[in-house]
Amino acid sequence: GIRAVAMSSHDQLACTVSKNVTKIWNVSSRSCLQSLSPSVGSSSCYGLCAAFLPGNTHVVLGTREGHLLILDVASGDVVFAEE
Repeated sequence: GIRAVAMSSHDQLACTVSKNVTKIWNVSSRSCLQSLSPSVGSSSCYGLCAAFLPGNTHVVLGTREGHLLILDVASGDVVFAEE
């Protein structure tokens, strides 16, 4: 199930976090823009919470493993991982 929902500051994007999948949604069309399975090294991460960063181009994701991941909304890449 979904563990967390975060809204962008302009309310156009939403981020949902479930066990191993983080999704970015277009709110007005209700369509999934990105379906991400973030990982650190070769280990997948169990997402617990998320928030859009200022500018709405990145999402910070907190994991059960104690990691903070910064995800690029456009590419879906993990651009920073604090372990």
